[in-house]
Amino acid sequence: MNILRFQEFVNESYLINESGVPLYRGQNFNPERTIKRNKIIQEIQDLLSEVMAGSISEVTVLADIPTQGKNAPQYIKDLYGEMGMEDFDQAEEFEDDIYDPETGTYKKMDYEEKEKNIFVDSEFLVKDVDTVKGVIIGVPYSMKRKDIRVEIDPEVVEEVFVK
Repeated sequence: MNILRFQEFVNESYLINESGVPLYRGQNFNPERTIKRNKIIQEIQDLLSEVMAGSISEVTVLADIPTQGKNAPQYIKDLYGEMGMEDFDQAEEFEDDIYDPETGTYKKMDYEEKEKNIFVDSEFLVKDVDTVKGVIIGVPYSMKRKDIRVEIDPEVVEEVFVK
């Protein structure tokens, strides 16, 4: 019975994410409307025009940006460096370090040395849109006082919020 419910949830979640991105206005829990993925750049550009006109105060997006690999934003790579991980690729290999493929078991980890937690924003204050590259330019919400800009692929945007 629980498996059927889980499968139903997964199927519904997939359909919601594939059909578009919900747009929330103010404190509403229900989305005002859904933005089609192929129209998200234009819609956000229109919302930024409303910010410039003063009819809304800000536009934010909730996005699942990569935290490892070549597509990870530079500020995340810098955070890894600040935490003493000299080579950013160590973060990618971290998962492999605990699994021993010869025995098919997990190695015992020294958590004091190996475990490092990095908070990565999923909410970004939208500053601009680059229509040539087809990306959204945002600032991690926790770093909105710093001038850190991140290019966000529209495909990883999960929700849009307008205040």
